[in-house]
Amino acid sequence: MKKLLIAIMLMPICTLAQKYTFPAELYQVSTIPDSIKTNANSVVRIEQTSFEISSPSKAVLTTNKLITLLNSQASDELAFVYFYDDFRSVSNIEIKVYDQFGAFDRKYSRKDMKDVNGTDGSTLVSDNRYLYVVVALPHYPSSIEVSYKINYNGLMDYDDWAPQNSEQSVQNSSFSVIVPNAQTLRFRAQNSNAEPFVTNLDQAKKYSWIIKNLKAFKPEEGSMSWARYPRINVSPSGFEIDNIKGDMSSWANFGRFYYGLVSPQLNLSAQRQQEFRDMTQGLKSEREKIDFLYHYMQQNMRYVSIQLGIGGWRPLAASFVDSKKYGDCKALTNYMQAMLQAVNIPSFPALINAGDNGERADQSFSNNNFNHVILMVPQLKDTVWLECTSTTALPGKLGTFTENRNALIIKPEGSVLQSTPSSSASANTLDVNSDIEIKEDGSANAHLTLTGTGEYRDDMIYSFARQKLDDQKMWLVKNLGLKQADDYSITHPEEVAGVKSAIIQLKYGKLYEFAAGSKQFYSPRLQKIWKLSLPADSTRKSDYYLNCPLIKSDKTVFHLPPGFEPENLPVKMEKITTIGKYKSEFVYDKGKNTITGIASISIPNQKIGVKMYNAARLFFDEVIKAESRRLIIRKKVG
Repeated sequence: MKKLLIAIMLMPICTLAQKYTFPAELYQVSTIPDSIKTNANSVVRIEQTSFEISSPSKAVLTTNKLITLLNSQASDELAFVYFYDDFRSVSNIEIKVYDQFGAFDRKYSRKDMKDVNGTDGSTLVSDNRYLYVVVALPHYPSSIEVSYKINYNGLMDYDDWAPQNSEQSVQNSSFSVIVPNAQTLRFRAQNSNAEPFVTNLDQAKKYSWIIKNLKAFKPEEGSMSWARYPRINVSPSGFEIDNIKGDMSSWANFGRFYYGLVSPQLNLSAQRQQEFRDMTQGLKSEREKIDFLYHYMQQNMRYVSIQLGIGGWRPLAASFVDSKKYGDCKALTNYMQAMLQAVNIPSFPALINAGDNGERADQSFSNNNFNHVILMVPQLKDTVWLECTSTTALPGKLGTFTENRNALIIKPEGSVLQSTPSSSASANTLDVNSDIEIKEDGSANAHLTLTGTGEYRDDMIYSFARQKLDDQKMWLVKNLGLKQADDYSITHPEEVAGVKSAIIQLKYGKLYEFAAGSKQFYSPRLQKIWKLSLPADSTRKSDYYLNCPLIKSDKTVFHLPPGFEPENLPVKMEKITTIGKYKSEFVYDKGKNTITGIASISIPNQKIGVKMYNAARLFFDEVIKAESRRLIIRKKVG
């Protein structure tokens, strides 16, 4: 015991003797202010990041950071990953680990890291690589000091400064950008009111942002990180990559740069162009030709990712795709544009930030926030949008991956941001029809027909129809909330007019939830028409995002066994709010001895504003409560 006390007493003295990058007291966990511990799993004690630009194509990013991990909930921060390619290299990597008293524990450098090719299963070729290591701690809490340098030799955009992660507080963090006087730095703050300090240097300007004592907050279910966490966006005006110069001072100028990359790639041979004209000769309207050529591409080309040098932005030539039968999003979009050009239908590539509930490009701040390309085909009465990487997407239909965004339409006369279509509830429907024959002992045979459009169609195709039978069973249980059946038979008819369907036969040894005497208690329908319950949160700060607006409907017919009748039917209910509509009704047909339940729920908006969160929570809870009421049947007396 005495040895332990002596060791503890000596620890602060030992730590003072060590050589630190930052003030010694920051390495001791006990010096973290109580005011920033609430909700924090980790604390950025100090961070110093400098981005020094020397020319439109060259810059150096230097980072030094000390972070304390308070508990195992911060274990994600033990992984360190550094990407590099032909345009950037990583050097001077050093990671040091200190215990809670600031005593040095261990060190990692580049030689301790794995160097891995950055390709995945869909990537054919790439010059992307990454270094990574997972750090070991002596215990929690402990601190990690990180330093590294990234040298850029080709720039098209600048990395944003994001000083805070989830459930992380920030004691002191600074970010500086040094830019030559001959260049213009553009910037904006998101979810922050931080303003830069500007210092005039010899032939350069230095912009500095400082954040102190930033409190942690817990992630809110259904919120988007881009809408809550502080971020400083920095973007160039002039840039240069792979010896190609560009201008990002406006969306029009950035579009000109991209147009210069793609326009030479529309190079189908005269023979192939004539073949496409011959293929579509019998079609009367432009829309028929668009649909035909789109289906041709889907049936004959496959998606692969190709990111090699400037090829991360310049598409493969249309002639290459036509010959090799593959391409990435840029190449397939370019190929589709070339086919349409061959039949005299103008179309334009559209740069977009893809992903479910992805961030919209800002009309007032041009920067490279794009990760995908689709095709926009203007028509007299509407616009046809084409997702060229999908083999199952319908022409003119965009899903949650690219809906509700601002896309940069690349035109020779000037590029502009244009909104992609907003998702509507009527475009995303799931209809379930169930016919259930109940036997006296509570066993049952059920016949279900599912039909889905929009996101439900896509989910039924990818996550249901294409899976093994066991996985299909799990999809029915997980997504529809069906009670596990004893026997399944599932068929998938051909899709008709964009509506995906499935026919399911189920056998249950016991369908009822429970029985009491002569009574049997059943769920009101086989599926759970609504399962989402929102947690109570009186201090919520962020909007809630659903995957999409939707309409779900259900018709369930229970055929009662001879000698049985209903004792209790769930009461009729209709709830209409700004959040959505819910209806449910049950009717007993004595002559047929059937109970028919009809229900529907409609949610018209994808985003639930923070002020409407509690109203949405109450609405969803009322729906779940209504759906939990039991249908009771009993054996007739006498």
